[in-house]
Amino acid sequence: MTNLYKKRIVGVFVLLGIILLTGCFSEEQEIKEPVIEESEEEIVDIKIDKSNPYLIFVNKENPLSKDYIPSSLMPIDGSLSSNQGISADAKALSAYLEMREQALAEDIHMVICSAYRSYELQSTLYNRYLSTKGEEWTKLHSAYPGTSEHQTGLALDITSKEMGYGLDVSFENTKEGIWLKEHCWEYGFIIRYPEGKTDITGYTYEPWHIRYVGEEYASYIMKEGLTLEEFFELCSEE
Repeated sequence: MTNLYKKRIVGVFVLLGIILLTGCFSEEQEIKEPVIEESEEEIVDIKIDKSNPYLIFVNKENPLSKDYIPSSLMPIDGSLSSNQGISADAKALSAYLEMREQALAEDIHMVICSAYRSYELQSTLYNRYLSTKGEEWTKLHSAYPGTSEHQTGLALDITSKEMGYGLDVSFENTKEGIWLKEHCWEYGFIIRYPEGKTDITGYTYEPWHIRYVGEEYASYIMKEGLTLEEFFELCSEE
């Protein structure tokens, strides 16, 4: 074997070694995962303004007086409701009409079933449920007179033709119920009694019951999955 031939063989092996080493480094570089710097979570500082009329807090522990009547009630057009002669807070109704307009553009047909209720009307409903449904059922599904959000004029019960214009938890599976849950916060509403929060709100899940609190607060409450009770407990007051 000549020296030239030996040199060629050695050169071939050296070249192969370089190729193999280069390939290893390339593969290592390809599988190396990039380092992602974690950004700090955005801290949202929500303040509760006690003077805000749309943050009135009503539940079983925070009742309204028997004589409380909202000062800004507005009649609801009969074509918008399954029940005639009802009214709601003017701001809440305006926000609902804006929401309804967008919903209709997406082939979503919502109908108001109930809105403002006086102390006397709530008393009638509550006593009727007591006599027909019993005390245990009534406490979970109906507010004792003075503790109903409907007395504020800021709460609306929403139904649809598919529901026979009635109220039932199955509303959450209708296109109206799905749309309402996904978009109501954009117009200042929250689902007041969400699923799985009975121990906090005192009521069973009501996918039809929305409450106006204003867009800023509704966005925070819905995105964080809070009840109004949790919201007031977590947020500092001005």
